[in-house]
Amino acid sequence: MFKSMTFNSSNTSVDREMSIRLETTAAIIAAYLIFCKYLGPWFMKNREPFSLRIPMLLYNVGQTIMNGYMLYMCYSLLGIGTFNIWTNLCNPITATNMFENVTEEVFSVGYIFGLNKLIDFTDTVFFILRKKTEQATPAHIYHHALTFEEVCVKMICLNVTVHVILHLYYLLTVISPSSYQKFRYLKQYMTMILILELVLELTILMRYWVRCQYTTGFIALLLCEFCILLYLFSDNYRTTYMKKPKEQ
Repeated sequence: MFKSMTFNSSNTSVDREMSIRLETTAAIIAAYLIFCKYLGPWFMKNREPFSLRIPMLLYNVGQTIMNGYMLYMCYSLLGIGTFNIWTNLCNPITATNMFENVTEEVFSVGYIFGLNKLIDFTDTVFFILRKKTEQATPAHIYHHALTFEEVCVKMICLNVTVHVILHLYYLLTVISPSSYQKFRYLKQYMTMILILELVLELTILMRYWVRCQYTTGFIALLLCEFCILLYLFSDNYRTTYMKKPKEQ
C-alpha cells in the first residue's frame, strides 16, 4: 500500500515484495488478535500479574525515539509542508524538495512505520501480562490492528507526532511507582488527542478521495474503519470521563 503514498510505480518486483509484506502483516495481526482474546488471558488465568516496569520504561523510550525519527524522516521529505495537512495532498513531494533516491526514502518511511506498528502490539501484551485487561479495550485493540493503513506520508506524519506525545506520557507514568497516580489526570487528554487525530485523518481521507486518483473502494473501506475507531474512542471517552454516577 505504501507505493501509492506519493507516486505510482509499475515495478513488478516492488508489487511482489509489497504483497509478501501485506500477507506477513495480516498473519501477525491475526496472531495478535488470538493472543488478546484467548492465549493471553488463558496464560495469565492462574498467575500473579508481572511488574514489567523496566521493560515498559525501555519500550516507551525506544518508541519515543523511533516515532521522533520517523517525524524527522517525514520532515526531510516534505519540508515545512509536513505540518500543513490541507494543501498539496496528492503529491506532497514536489520538485523543490526532490532529491536523489527519494523513492527509496518514501518506501523507508512506509517500512519503518509498518515495523513500528508491529512493535506497538507490545502495549497490549504488557496490559495482559500485568492483568490490566480493562485497559485492553476494543478501541485499543482495534486501533492497533488497523493503524497500518495510512495512505499518505502526511497521515503517517500526523500519526507519529501523536505517538511521540503518547509515549512521552506513558514514559512519565512508569518512571516511578508513584508517577502513575501523579500523571494519571493527563490520560483524559491523551484520549482527546487520539480522537482529534482520527477526526483529522478522516478529513484527509475525504479530501484524498475527492481530489486524488486513488482506489475508491479502498478509501471507502478506510473511511468505514476510521469511523468505527472514532466511535469506539468517543464512546470510551464518554463512558469513562463524562458519564455521571447514578444517584443513590
